[in-house]
Order: sequence, then C-alpha cells, then structure tokens
Amino acid sequence: DGGLVANNPASIAIHECKLLWPGEDIQCVVSLGNGRPSPDVVSQSKSMSLKQKLSSLVDSATNTETVHIVLHDLLQPHIYFRFNPFMSADFTLDENRPERLEQMQRDTQMYIRRNEFKFLKLVHQLTRYRSTFQRFIDRLKEFVLMYT
Repeated sequence: DGGLVANNPASIAIHECKLLWPGEDIQCVVSLGNGRPSPDVVSQSKSMSLKQKLSSLVDSATNTETVHIVLHDLLQPHIYFRFNPFMSADFTLDENRPERLEQMQRDTQMYIRRNEFKFLKLVHQLTRYRSTFQRFIDRLKEFVLMYT
C-alpha cells in the first residue's frame, strides 16, 4: 500500500487469506522489512535536531515492528518468519547513492549470514511435504467446490 495504511502489511495479507480461503489453515507467512537502524545507530543520535525529532515521531507512528510483535505472538514460530536486517546507518527509502546502496547490501548479507538457521527453518517450512491424508482432504474440498 506504499505505507499509506500499513508499513508492514502482513496482517492485512493474513486477513485477505482468511477471506479468500476461510477453511484453510495458514501454513507460512513471510514478512520482509526494508531494514532498520541498529541500536548502536539509534543511540548515537541522542542530540537530534527538531527535524530529526519530528522524523522520529513519524517513524514511531508508522512502526513496522508493532505488527511483527503482534503476529509473532499470534502465529506459531514455524509458520511466521520476519526478516528485517539491522542497518549500519539510518537509510531513507529513496536512497540512491551507490556507496550507500553497497553498504545496505553488505549489511543485508551480514544479516543473512547471522540468521542462516532462521532461513533454513523457512526453507524447511516451504518445502514440507503434505501428508497423504492432507492431500486427500485437499482433493475432497476441490470436488465439493466443483459440484456446489
């Protein structure tokens, strides 16, 4: 939605899935963030200008991590995955300077290396084989939908 309603639209996506497929369980939710400043970067900016303070206020009002916390509490850990790397600087969404983009890339690669286990858990969930019984239920539902 471009951040107009939800900067982290994962909860809206879950709501849409429940409307489209009301009888189905959610099997996997992957939420990808744009990155966030590391705690070190945030603590370095204690003496902020008025512009920075206003920007910080807007950021807190559009905080993507609030949705993450709610979904983390509501969904099982093998179903919900949030990837939002810590960045070494406070990058803007419209950043286009090559050296800053390269730094973003390095920060993201480090995040991936540090969270390899989490990525492997996601791969396992996405490639999990459905049981014979579950495939039978899937076919039965298709049959019922076709003839109702």
